[in-house]
Amino acid sequence: VNGVVQVKGAPGSRIELGVGEYVIAAEIPSDMLDDEAHEPDGGGSALPGELRIEVEVRSGEPAQVVRSNAPVAVVSIGRSGVYSGSGAIELSPGPLADLGGRTGRTPVTPEIIEPSNALSGYVVGPGGVPSRDTEVLLAYASQSQVVQAWQLSRENGNFLVEGEAPCESDFAVVMAVPAPNLGQAFVAPHPVALLRQNGFAHLNKPVQVHGSIALRGLVRDNAGQVRVHARIKPCIVDELFGTVMMLVGHFTTTDANGVFRVDGLPATLPKHQHLAVLVWQDGVEPTIVPVPVRGDVLAVPDVLPITVQKDRSIQLHQLPVNTPLTIFEEVPGLPLGTAVVVHQVTSDAQGRVLAAMVGRGRLWLLTGTPLFQMVQPLVLDQIAGLPRYRPDGPPVDLRRRFRQLQNVIGTNMRLAHHYRYENIEVQPIENVVSSQALRVVDEFGRTVEGCEVFAVAQSITRLLPDARFLGMTNAAGVLSLGNVKTHEDVFVIGPAGGVAWVSRPGSLGLAVSVTLQASGRVLLDESLRPDPANPVQQRALIFRRDGAEVLNGMRPVAVRFAGVANSWEVSGLPPGHYWVELDQQVYEINVPSQGFVRLEPQ
Repeated sequence: VNGVVQVKGAPGSRIELGVGEYVIAAEIPSDMLDDEAHEPDGGGSALPGELRIEVEVRSGEPAQVVRSNAPVAVVSIGRSGVYSGSGAIELSPGPLADLGGRTGRTPVTPEIIEPSNALSGYVVGPGGVPSRDTEVLLAYASQSQVVQAWQLSRENGNFLVEGEAPCESDFAVVMAVPAPNLGQAFVAPHPVALLRQNGFAHLNKPVQVHGSIALRGLVRDNAGQVRVHARIKPCIVDELFGTVMMLVGHFTTTDANGVFRVDGLPATLPKHQHLAVLVWQDGVEPTIVPVPVRGDVLAVPDVLPITVQKDRSIQLHQLPVNTPLTIFEEVPGLPLGTAVVVHQVTSDAQGRVLAAMVGRGRLWLLTGTPLFQMVQPLVLDQIAGLPRYRPDGPPVDLRRRFRQLQNVIGTNMRLAHHYRYENIEVQPIENVVSSQALRVVDEFGRTVEGCEVFAVAQSITRLLPDARFLGMTNAAGVLSLGNVKTHEDVFVIGPAGGVAWVSRPGSLGLAVSVTLQASGRVLLDESLRPDPANPVQQRALIFRRDGAEVLNGMRPVAVRFAGVANSWEVSGLPPGHYWVELDQQVYEINVPSQGFVRLEPQ
């Protein structure tokens, strides 16, 4: 059910129902059963005293009882409410009374959950059909801490989380994993605004799961040999804040023919994120391959050809003599400081390593102690014969070059596993009225609701930002900045992908207004498109933006896909100056706001 039940003969009185299971019973005087006896008179009168109504919420969203000249009453799950006339509603644990035996059902005793500590929502699939057995994971603020909870959606798509304390945030970060047999997509973490009344919190829109086109690929190396048992690791890359989220539940390997298949990958992603797969195997360098999200028009079921490069042999010198050493190799294609391959070598009596097998990522020598690790860059100083590298420059603290790295099981890789909404604001604002407020408008001066707002600080890791999600702008386009620190900036992402930012807003007074930069489009020129005979009729374009154009510490790198299905036009790019990588060539363009530019040979 999702609608309104009007009470005949009582103008202005109604029962508002959300998505859930409800039972409504009434004792109706016989004279009210006559259609002509009680026509509405427009006076907004209260319920007739002899009319008695009872509503029970078995599952799902609360019911709201709205009457003229009486407070709105909320009936939550596991409770029933009885009311008549203009008196206060009487709440009690369900089920409904029999009302003289006319309900025609057997009384049951539902689970009683205190509404002040409950958060509810529902999951829908394609076409709005309720989706059952979806694992929903939520994060929200309670008692100045992050609460993480999970529930399985029921047959009607509903879920409810009972917490130890009330939810204190105006949003929840939601992630969902549908049942494997439904052929639906993983739902990436995203924020959803909450509706709160009397402490009961409910997601103001459903968690939507979509159908997902399987990703199939064929992996060969640069010698044309298929790679058997290569590991395939899908991930979500944040283009703004430089984080990588590995989708561990989707890991797979290639078969005896070098082919792999991954089901249930995200059909959509929040703005300014893209999907990629990491291909790893001993003897080849790790390869990042961006792919369209699996609900996109370019997400085709055809087999994607992937070529990986075999490792190369290099020499090292000017090292400590007769010493076991650790070499870090950065993974090209992922944000700086987020992923490395670990190589173990041993120097000889002359401080040399005569043959080390590595890829083509930037190399670092790990030094220092286990408690205070340092890294020193390795630079190329000989090209003839085997390339030869040596340490160069002073060692720097490992934490200033790489985020905290974790081992990727079954590989010699380490990865910084994070996502955009991992760090959320949990401290309540003591006085919202007197605190600084951010107002977001579009280029026409209209306020924009639902903008995501982040506090951004320079992290200890060089060139990487630390972002904290503050919440979303309200219907007036406003969000309080009361929890933004003096050393933090503010970054805004609009519902349509427009962006805006404010440096050090604390010095700008109590009211800060910012205008979203509407995104632009890029059309791929005919001369840069693949030959019509090529079976792959799409291209991945990598857009790099000068970090000086945006907040300090942010180095945006966007990936977009152009193909026949989208008329070779990509969108969602904030206006600005870009260097575009396509087929190992680099082009320079300026993307306008609310317009498009043609990418063509220069």
